[in-house]
Amino acid sequence: MELELRHLRTVRAIADTGSLTKAAATLGLAQPALSAQLRRIEKALGGTLFERDHTGARATPLGELVLERARVVLPAVSELQAEAVRFANATGPLERFRLGGTHGPLLGGLVDRIATAHPAAPVSTYTSWSVDEIAALTIDGRLDFALIGTCGESPPPLAERLVWEVVGWTRSS
Repeated sequence: MELELRHLRTVRAIADTGSLTKAAATLGLAQPALSAQLRRIEKALGGTLFERDHTGARATPLGELVLERARVVLPAVSELQAEAVRFANATGPLERFRLGGTHGPLLGGLVDRIATAHPAAPVSTYTSWSVDEIAALTIDGRLDFALIGTCGESPPPLAERLVWEVVGWTRSS
C-alpha cells in the first residue's frame, strides 16, 4: 500500500483526539473501519504508530516522526491547492512573492510588509546560510527576490547577473 494524504489525516486525527473512537467520529468513520485503516497504515510504514490502552492512544516514536511530517505536509498541500485554485481563477496576472534570504529575522520583517501591502498575494520563503545558494536560486528564477548579507562593500555572488541594491549598512564600533 502506498501512503496517501487521507492516511496522514487519520494519523493526525488519532493524535489530536487521543482516541480511535473520537478520531473515527471526527473523520466520519466507524471505529472498526478506522482501526483496520490504522493497521494497514502501520503495516505500510513498518511499525506501530500508537500505543493503545483503555485510557486512549499515544504516539510511539515512529508515530511522532510521522506526525511531525504530517503536520508539515498537510498544511503545505492545502496551501498548494488554495494557491492553484487562485491561479486557475485569476483574471489577470497572478501576483506572488517568492523570497529568499540568509537572515531570517530581516526576511520575516520583509514578509510582514509584503503581506500587509499585498494581502491577496501568496508569499513563500526560503532561507539558507549560503549566499551563493540564494543568489543562484534567484538567477534560476526559483526566487523572485533575495535578501542577503555581505561583508563590507563586497558585492554579492553572481552580482553581474543580478539587479541588486544596498538596503542598509551596519558597522561594529
